[in-house]
Amino acid sequence: MMLLISTGTPIYPWGDRFEHGRANLWQGTFPYENLLKDGFMGLAPVNALPPQNGFQLYDMLGNTWEWTSSQFKEELRGSTHETMYVVKGASFLDYRDGTEPIRVSIRRGRPPHYSAHNLGFRCAQTINYGKNKGFR
Repeated sequence: MMLLISTGTPIYPWGDRFEHGRANLWQGTFPYENLLKDGFMGLAPVNALPPQNGFQLYDMLGNTWEWTSSQFKEELRGSTHETMYVVKGASFLDYRDGTEPIRVSIRRGRPPHYSAHNLGFRCAQTINYGKNKGFR
């Protein structure tokens, strides 16, 4: 069964159709066979794949789940009421089987002491357009 999403925004950073080689995700029968259509069995180096949108943003979807500073507010079944923070974006261990969307906005809650080899964070920099006139 394929899950269809109608949010008015594209499903993927580059559009509504999945394109191999745009995100480091598991491609094949999980966890038995990864077809490596993206070229990577595990983590990919930063910027190893093309930018994922017109803003030249890399690795927005796949590769590693990304920590955010947002507190996860959803009540979970069996919750211990531990403070949780949002991780988003999916990782190289996530796969497209139609049961759950793989999107930049996909979210999970994790306690602040949680660690995993498919979880990281994003470094970002503010660009002052007035001083950096050569930026395109």
